[in-house]
Amino acid sequence: MYRIVYLALFIFSSAALKAQDPHFSQFYSTPLNFNPAMAGTIDGTFRINTIYRDQWFTALSDPLTSFSLGADLKLELNSKFTKKPDIIGLGIAFNSDRVSTFDLNSTSVNLIAAYHKSLSQKRNKYLSLGTSFGINQRSIKYENLFFEDQYNTLDAFDLPTGEVLPANNFGFVDLAVGLNYSDKTDARKINTGIAFYHFNRPNISFYSQEDCPSCIVETENRMKPRLTGYFSITSDINEGLAISPRALIQVQDQFRELTLGTNLIFKLSPVTGSAFHIGTWLRGVDNVDGPGMESIIFMTGFEKKNFLVGLSYDHHLRDIISYGVGLNAFEISFTYIGEHDNSFDICPKF
Repeated sequence: MYRIVYLALFIFSSAALKAQDPHFSQFYSTPLNFNPAMAGTIDGTFRINTIYRDQWFTALSDPLTSFSLGADLKLELNSKFTKKPDIIGLGIAFNSDRVSTFDLNSTSVNLIAAYHKSLSQKRNKYLSLGTSFGINQRSIKYENLFFEDQYNTLDAFDLPTGEVLPANNFGFVDLAVGLNYSDKTDARKINTGIAFYHFNRPNISFYSQEDCPSCIVETENRMKPRLTGYFSITSDINEGLAISPRALIQVQDQFRELTLGTNLIFKLSPVTGSAFHIGTWLRGVDNVDGPGMESIIFMTGFEKKNFLVGLSYDHHLRDIISYGVGLNAFEISFTYIGEHDNSFDICPKF
């Protein structure tokens, strides 16, 4: 029976699918998914980052897993006619979401480009515009699904089904655009922006009219656009300590999410560039269950010059269907920055 419930949640429920998007608590650790204008915001020449999320592992035997791998590089447009060189950022991001029970997979490859306009001769203020072009694929294995008419009334679901099942994979194009503003001094760094995802409203229905012309099924299920806005400031308290409060809001159709939190950065050694990060966050949502606090997030990380690792744990504050089972999640991220120079460090970490 639980397999049928899963199927309803992830395939035939249009509301669930329209609200589904890659979701990471360490959103700054996956900048190419966070805002396409982040491509090239590197304190070096190139960046490689990866993040893995294991979600609802305390409630499900086969938890939801998400994985992202991204790479971007920075190209400076130096010219003898200007002291304010602009920057071009280019990137590529691979994303995968999976529900193991049915091999329900969502994968995407996104090509990203951004232009960073310098607003200061000191190269500490930039206005950035980015865009993303993505090819997405969704697939499912029907071998692990069972329906009511397959029950033999004794002990197994081994009868043929009368359900009309569509093709088990399809693809679509997804587009996004983003804007980011950064302002950096020796003791303070401000970063704010907005991003607009799925503005082309791709059709994400497994069904087409050819699959079952006489069936009453939803052959057109347009993904709702998602708007993301954020603000962060990193400020030095003294030579060995900095504070970084941040806010993130996301809106998609009737679903809203607000994440607020603060990271403390303990600078261990200015010579090696090593630092220890620790923070606590709260996530509030307004969804089909109504408004309320969803999770408290504990985050920690370590950086040493051009290598960063981050860990986070989401402790769910709501119950699943009132049975008291928390939908907790765990994340781990790694970032490597090539040819570290610290001259264009406008993107917060973790």
